[in-house]
Amino acid sequence: MSKIKIGVDMGSTSTTIYRDGMGIILHEPTKALCEINERGHLSIKEYGKRAEKLQGRVPTHFMLVDPVVDGQIKNVEVATKLLRKYVQMVTTDDPDARISAVFSVPCGLSLENKKQYQVVAYGAGISDVWLVPTVIASALGAGCDLVNQLNTFIVDIGGGCTDIAVIGECGIIHGLTLNVGADKMNKSIERYTKQKFDLVIDQRTSQLLKEEIGSLLPNDVSSMIVKGVASDNSIQEVLVTADDVYKAVVEYYELVTESVNTIINACSPEVVGYIHEVGIVVCGNASKIVGLDRFMTNYLNIRVAVVEGSTSAQGLGMLLGDKKLLKTILEEN
Repeated sequence: MSKIKIGVDMGSTSTTIYRDGMGIILHEPTKALCEINERGHLSIKEYGKRAEKLQGRVPTHFMLVDPVVDGQIKNVEVATKLLRKYVQMVTTDDPDARISAVFSVPCGLSLENKKQYQVVAYGAGISDVWLVPTVIASALGAGCDLVNQLNTFIVDIGGGCTDIAVIGECGIIHGLTLNVGADKMNKSIERYTKQKFDLVIDQRTSQLLKEEIGSLLPNDVSSMIVKGVASDNSIQEVLVTADDVYKAVVEYYELVTESVNTIINACSPEVVGYIHEVGIVVCGNASKIVGLDRFMTNYLNIRVAVVEGSTSAQGLGMLLGDKKLLKTILEEN
């Protein structure tokens, strides 16, 4: 029987799959549109991007389900069916192959929560499953040398949660997971827009605002016209500024930065001194906001570098091709 190796980053917002020898071949929302029958049973009708587009456009007996919330699997049944669909999509050329997978999971998960990822993976048709902390995978994908570098400080601000860790000898020395991510920031932008402009915007619009004009720089003059539903149910347009977005999301970036400082304070003087030399690496869904590096550097007095791209999935891909490194990481974590 042939074998296929994949890396799976099944996050609160999106699922990314890396296939050995092919690279990243799937990036879809971790969402499923489910129909609820009279007995309360769910059946999945649409997956991923298609399900997301239908949000708010279907009858009330349909429900958009987010099976992963704040980095934890909240609906095992839907998560399993969703992952099975995605695995089938990336293995159509060899549907009978034996599949092994490396999964990235938040470093703060309990053993019970980690087992749920394994249950979902096995239920999706994966034969062999290894769980790797997201911060480890992200550090590798961001270009960090976990073998030769004494210590690495990584911050992964994802869709549902933020992982923060100091790594040494391929293991986490100090780390934590915050229930703060892009999803909460988007919702905060929606609340702010409702409060200031009396305008209801959807999640796609709030995300677009954060991505297009979101900024942590003082006096940023960027702006964007958006449409929404006013209190009289009419469609209205308003001008939203970078300052509006800043006021809606800054508390979350402050919390992340304060938590980074907490981890620094827990480290030995030797590790702190080394981190001051090499700096901090930041990545993830919500790290793209303009000025984040300067914002964190000013607070921490440590150089901060933001790395874009699907770092976690890229790191998982590297582990698929390096059995020795994967074994070391599994032993140390």
